Amino acid sequence: MEKLKNRRMAAGMMVLMILLSILLGAWRSGSRLYGEVETLFYNGEAGNGIGVASDLSQRAEAAVNMIIVAKRNLDQNDPCILELEAAVTEVHKAKTLQERHEADVEMAGSMTALYEALGEAALSEKDAGYRSSLYADFSSAAMTMSHDPYNAQAVEYNRALSTFPGGLLMKLCGFDDAPVFR
Repeated sequence: MEKLKNRRMAAGMMVLMILLSILLGAWRSGSRLYGEVETLFYNGEAGNGIGVASDLSQRAEAAVNMIIVAKRNLDQNDPCILELEAAVTEVHKAKTLQERHEADVEMAGSMTALYEALGEAALSEKDAGYRSSLYADFSSAAMTMSHDPYNAQAVEYNRALSTFPGGLLMKLCGFDDAPVFR
């Protein structure tokens, strides 16, 4: 109790409490803003589950189907096939928005490489049609993702993280930029 009567100690505790309340406020604001971005990613603007996450699933599905076509026409151990399989696995394993974005970028590169490799192979008319159709589906889902309202919300969130002092405090609390799917 004697320490609490000391003015220096009381002032120090008051400063500590103020700092903790500022950090708590920044954490709460960051959590709310990031939660809005994350909800939009998974549930979409209408809250019906049709957001970027569902488009990403469609891209992964098209990639898996392209792998099936490739395995009929290329060596099973073709590096393009193995890379796309690994990329699809990473998309499914990804937990955070940033991990999902990185996995999608990797999957896009691998899908294009496999698409081009299949273009050089002697495909049946049916498989050539599948190749074109699957790549169009993959690209269409990317276009849909790029126009999703999630991206505008992510840009706003990222802008909030770049402000001073609130953004700096949120970054101190561990909040990072939200990826934009373009």
